[in-house]
Amino acid sequence: MASERRLRIKTLVMVLAMVLCANAGDLMLNRGMSAIGAVRPYKPSVSRRLFRLTVASGTILIAIFFLTVLHASYMTVLTGRTTAT
Repeated sequence: MASERRLRIKTLVMVLAMVLCANAGDLMLNRGMSAIGAVRPYKPSVSRRLFRLTVASGTILIAIFFLTVLHASYMTVLTGRTTAT
C-alpha cells in the first residue's frame, strides 16, 4: 500500500510539472516570437538574420528549456510503472 501511494504521488507531481512547464514554455515562446516580429524570409540574408535573432533570444531559449522538460516529464509518465510491486 505504501509503494502504491508513493507511485500515485510521483505521478501527480510529474503531471503538475507537465502542466506548469507547458504553460510557461508556451508563454515564453509567445513573448519571444512577438519580440522578434513577423517572419517573412524572402532572401537568404533575411533568413540568416532571423535565425540569429531566434537563437540569441533568451526568452526563446527559456521556452525551449521548459518545453524540453515538458516532453521529458511526459515520456517519464508514459513509460513509468503503472502498478506498484
